Amino acid sequence: MKYVNKYGFDDTKIKRLKELVRENLVKATLDQRKETDRLKKYINELTEKQTGIIKKNLDGIIPDNVLKQQLAMIDKELLNANASLAVMPNTETNYEEAVVFLEGYLKNPSAVWKDAKIGVKTKLQWFQFPQGLTFQNNFFGTTEMCSFFKVKDLALEAKSSNVDRTGLEPATPSLQMRCSTR
Repeated sequence: MKYVNKYGFDDTKIKRLKELVRENLVKATLDQRKETDRLKKYINELTEKQTGIIKKNLDGIIPDNVLKQQLAMIDKELLNANASLAVMPNTETNYEEAVVFLEGYLKNPSAVWKDAKIGVKTKLQWFQFPQGLTFQNNFFGTTEMCSFFKVKDLALEAKSSNVDRTGLEPATPSLQMRCSTR
């Protein structure tokens, strides 16, 4: 697994990635957080309404049959609101913890792999090697690597300059003699 470390990211790239993750996760979950807050507020209002109706019944302001009807309607609304809240994605995820894990993984994938529990290792394996691994002649191999790691190679390739296979010395013999220290 140590060969995977060649895909590790440096601190400046990780810092920028962390900023982008935070920004985008906040944006992506804004509507969900608003809806979650709205549902929680609505549930509180219904609970207060329920308590108020019961108090009015106890004070003799509304009869038992009206109380029963009102409580049934409120219970139905509470059930629907709680069901909607239950299916909402968890917006209280600790993104900082996720970003710290991501940073460690991007810097040193093999160390994270080594220390991970089996369930995390399985997920990391499928993330890193989406086409799976093969085992042949005592070596693991794959035909496809995660595109996340390929991006780094593509970026480095684009920034690298091509050097002639003959090296830095001029290719013509007369210039070679003038430049050569041999």
